Amino acid sequence: MKHENVGVTVNLCHELASDNGRRLAEVIKLAAPRLSLVTICGASDKPDPTNRFANYIQTLDKGDYDVYGMLRTLKAVATAGR
Repeated sequence: MKHENVGVTVNLCHELASDNGRRLAEVIKLAAPRLSLVTICGASDKPDPTNRFANYIQTLDKGDYDVYGMLRTLKAVATAGR
């Protein structure tokens, strides 16, 4: 059964926690046909051994994950879909 109004979300924190940081461009491209929402934050893809999510959720001015690279991928996917 097809549901045209159902979409998916890409959440940077959750993708990093799932160890998808290195393949996030691939995840975005796979999700693109149904992508409805993207959430970003400052982040590091290096887990904190004392608190699993501590490095994955930071303010946008913090972290060393390439959030700008993620935004470039999103723009390329959105432009290709036009």
